[in-house]
Amino acid sequence: MKLQLIRSFLFSLFGLSIFFAPVAALADPSLTEAARVGDLETVKKMVDSGSDIDAQNDRGYSALIHASSYGHAHIVAYLLSKGAKVNLATGGGATAVQAAAALGDLPIVKMLYAKGSDINTHNDSSNAAVLWAAMNGHADVVAFLIENGTRLDLKNVKGLTALHLAASGGRAAAVRALLAGGADASVKDIDGETPLDWAVKRNHSEVVEILSAF
Repeated sequence: MKLQLIRSFLFSLFGLSIFFAPVAALADPSLTEAARVGDLETVKKMVDSGSDIDAQNDRGYSALIHASSYGHAHIVAYLLSKGAKVNLATGGGATAVQAAAALGDLPIVKMLYAKGSDINTHNDSSNAAVLWAAMNGHADVVAFLIENGTRLDLKNVKGLTALHLAASGGRAAAVRALLAGGADASVKDIDGETPLDWAVKRNHSEVVEILSAF
């Protein structure tokens, strides 16, 4: 119940969907479930026996998206080697690279990018990878995405950019990475608030100091 309340709060505040749920034992004998729990042996057996590598469960998650969501790099590598669709999305628009960025798993983000993952893809119910990484304070992922051409003007449904999300969460390292990459510190969300405004109202003094210099 507490986890559900936190998820609802984050969505109402930031327009964020949540990728994560606790990993349980393998109960559903599907490829997507085997990937979710990190069972590489079962994944291999199912792929070798002809299972659709890009099959999606009732939530739209493919094996690759699930493996990326839970940090199972060995399964991600295997699925990519077998030709899994790297830009396949759930019904809500979530992709594997978004999941890996949210988790802060830079090796998986790099693997997906090397196979052609679109790091800028997003829609009204799904944040782009850089927004996820910034919100969760994964400065190394933010820096990698910037180096490889991510758009820093992307916004979620609340009009929040990556810089807004990093500032509101007190993610100083991510804020620095975004500013170094050219993020606009004056950009406003749908309520007319800048990243600095968010940092001030959240009492993140270090971030306030950083943004006040811009």
